[in-house]
Amino acid sequence: MEYNFADTIGGKLLAEYRKELMDCLVWSNDVLPEEYQNHRDGGRSLTELEAIHIEETKPSQHQLDKAAKAERIEKYRQQWADNGTIEYDVDDNRLYRFQTAFVKSAMSAGWIKDS
Repeated sequence: MEYNFADTIGGKLLAEYRKELMDCLVWSNDVLPEEYQNHRDGGRSLTELEAIHIEETKPSQHQLDKAAKAERIEKYRQQWADNGTIEYDVDDNRLYRFQTAFVKSAMSAGWIKDS
C-alpha cells in the first residue's frame, strides 16, 4: 500500500486552502509587468498569474516533437551499436493523422474524388 498525502482528508483540506488563498491574493497593475496586467479589474489574482505563467512556460508541440525525435534517434543508434539492426517504432496515431491530412489535401486539390 502506498501513502499519498494528497488523498487524505488533511491533504484535500490543504489543497482547498491553497486554492482559496491564491484566489484572495490580488496584485495591482502598478506592480505587474505590462503583459500580466488586467486593465478591466485593476489587478490579477495569484491563481490567474499562475495560469498565465504555466501557459507561457509549457513546451510547444515543436519542442515536444524534437525531443521525441532525439529520443528515437538515440534508441536507434543504441540498437545499431548492439546488433547492427534497427527495429523502428511506429506511432499509429501520428501516422493516421498524417494520412488523413494527406487525403483531405488531395481531395481539396482535386487529385481524388469523393465517391
